Amino acid sequence: MADQIRADALAVSGNTFVETPSLDALARSGVRFANAYCPQALCTPSRSSLLTGVYPHTTGLDHNLYAVPNAFQMPEFKLTPNWPTLLREAGYYTGYIGKMHLGDKDPGYSTIGQATTR
Repeated sequence: MADQIRADALAVSGNTFVETPSLDALARSGVRFANAYCPQALCTPSRSSLLTGVYPHTTGLDHNLYAVPNAFQMPEFKLTPNWPTLLREAGYYTGYIGKMHLGDKDPGYSTIGQATTR
């Protein structure tokens, strides 16, 4: 999941300057939303909503976080259930790359390389 690609940056959306064949194929074979909106302009609340499916005022995370180890382990925020954890519990391998603005440590999403009994 990439959360910072503008719709007009894809060739499938009419951009003639860039070539995005893989994303274009994905857009043609899946669901593509012509109008999508984030629940809040700030990174942390918006990403927490993407992961949990609920609004920032529901998770209690309505501001950016800085210098915290793991927002998923902070009791003041309701960040469970969340999409990666549900996928992992269903037997999928999960992981993350890049910044989430939800803490500096691995939130427990990385199962790649871990032994599983499934």
